[in-house]
Amino acid sequence: MGWKRKTSTRLSDDDIAARQVAFVEEARVILRTAGFIVMHIGAGEDGEPSFQFTVGLTDLGLSEVIVYGLGQEVGSNVLDELSKRLMAGERYALGETIPGLVEGDYRLHLRDAEWLTDPLGLAYQIYGDAFTVQQLVIPDTNDALPWEDRYLWPDLQPLLFTPPA
Repeated sequence: MGWKRKTSTRLSDDDIAARQVAFVEEARVILRTAGFIVMHIGAGEDGEPSFQFTVGLTDLGLSEVIVYGLGQEVGSNVLDELSKRLMAGERYALGETIPGLVEGDYRLHLRDAEWLTDPLGLAYQIYGDAFTVQQLVIPDTNDALPWEDRYLWPDLQPLLFTPPA
């Protein structure tokens, strides 16, 4: 008795479309109950960094938030905590340090995204083009920011805005 190779079944375009519709509808249910979702996109094959982004803050008149370079668990936890704070009414000025999102005294802050380098699929499926995005900027372990010369990981966090002079 030998092993038989399992043949893969390719989904039809109709099956893919039906699964996509079901996914979006499930997301809408979660948004109605939880208020937001944090999505994780893994690192790309060509070295693109992983990232997380929110969906749902638009319904509160806020920007969705994207963060790069924290890994799935930490990035998701950071965006979860930030989203809960924003839903509770906390607001942060652009560039203002947001305390307590990670251990240590790091200068995490929000900047308006001027462009996107990665698709935020679910956000587009829920809102079309009617949403804005802010990038949560994270410093390196020396508290250097990505636009500073001493920043240790230049490929870890693409900037979605023009860095300050």
